[in-house]
Amino acid sequence: MSGQISAADTAQTVATFDKHAKAYRDAFVLLPSYLATFDALADRMQPSHRRLLDLACGPGTLSLHLKSRLPGLNITATDLSPQMLMLAKEALPDGEFHCLDLRDTASLTGEFDVIACAFGLPYLDSHSAAQFLKDCAAKLTSEGLLYLSFIECDGNPHVQTNSHGDSVWRQGHTADGIQSQLSTLGLTPLWQHDTETRSETEHFLIAIKGQ
Repeated sequence: MSGQISAADTAQTVATFDKHAKAYRDAFVLLPSYLATFDALADRMQPSHRRLLDLACGPGTLSLHLKSRLPGLNITATDLSPQMLMLAKEALPDGEFHCLDLRDTASLTGEFDVIACAFGLPYLDSHSAAQFLKDCAAKLTSEGLLYLSFIECDGNPHVQTNSHGDSVWRQGHTADGIQSQLSTLGLTPLWQHDTETRSETEHFLIAIKGQ
């Protein structure tokens, strides 16, 4: 049985992202393999998809890219790192921002046409991730889109330490497991893609609600 990522583990992870927020932004803002997945989402969005919820938004890279293609988007974004949120606000001054744990997604008001969570799942244990997916499904409008990306592997939460000695806690998830959960929630995958990065398999998925 998978373990749990504790509040102390999460605080440690947030501190690391706060410390390296700008370096993270600069490393990933123009990474072609990620931008291609953002384009895959934009390509599947309809004119009626006006309200975007960007969860674990980091420095706002995904929202900024979608906004460049779909200027009329109304963006609500969340992150638990204050420094990441500061960078996202600078990039998207007309957005709505909340310092929020993914486990509190249900507390947000309203529904959304598109919900994106780029690499937030690795920082949730299996139990929390299952509840998070339920919360996302409840927040999606009919025929709304869900974009997810995560590390493809199975195992318990574990600590990962960078070259500076800073640590984050992560949990791998399997594509089959995520797809199975989404199916029970009434979401159907439209597109999936794998990328090998730093000896890890990163899995990207776009699903639609109600088809």
